[in-house]
Formats: sequence, structure tokens, C-alpha cells
Amino acid sequence: MKKAVFVLGLGLALSGAAMAQPYSVTLGGTFGNPNGFSFGFTANNLWNLGGNAVDGRIIADLTGSGAVFNFDALFNLPTDTVNFYAGPSLGFTTGGTFLAGLVGGAEFALTNQFDLFAEATLKNYFGSGFAGGFRFGVAYTF
Repeated sequence: MKKAVFVLGLGLALSGAAMAQPYSVTLGGTFGNPNGFSFGFTANNLWNLGGNAVDGRIIADLTGSGAVFNFDALFNLPTDTVNFYAGPSLGFTTGGTFLAGLVGGAEFALTNQFDLFAEATLKNYFGSGFAGGFRFGVAYTF
């Protein structure tokens, strides 16, 4: 129950912060550990660090055996054609395992609102060890 309240509270906080900011949703595949689909919500430009934006993201990796929920702070390094990003990730599984890790990737603009993204993750599932993975998909910015 505490986890559900935490997820709901963080989601409301990010969505409230995102009302004045652009936000985006992502849909893609996740490969490695776990394998399945991913769905995410990002509040863009929540903070500024060294002249670069920091985004807040909630992303769920949905698998046949459960789900992994991640909360990421993503530091952006934009170029003319690609937005590179990286940052820490905290989360938990539906089985009750907590995790901490890193995520890094790149977004490639297709239009003003659609991007393709590819990213890699490295997570420490406390009590179970380390696992890496990849996500690929599309993002839509509102």
C-alpha cells in the first residue's frame, strides 16, 4: 500500500509541475532484464543544471511476470540533431524488490512533437544483483 501511495504522490507531483512545462509520453520495447513493453511520462525542463535542462520521468517496464517502475532524473546534453541524456534511477518491482541504477540514451527528432529514443540501463536489484537492459521506442511531446 505504501508503494501505491508513493507512486500516486510522485505522479501527481510531476504532473502538477508539468502543467507549466512541456511534457511527453513514451511507448517502446524493453530488452534485457526485463523483456517487455515500456510506457513513460516525462515532465521536461523541471530544473536547470549548468545551463542544461533536467527532466523528471516515471517509466514502467511491463512484462509477463510483473512490472518494474522507475523514477528518473535525466540531465540533457542537446546537440543540433540529437538530445543525449543520462541520470540516476530509483524504483521497485511489483514483487517488492527495490532498485537503484543509471540510465543513458539519445532522442532523435522526427517532427516537432515526435522523437525516436534509444537508451541503456544498469540497475542494482537489491538482494538480487545487477542487470542491464535497453529500451527503444517513440516519444510524443505535448
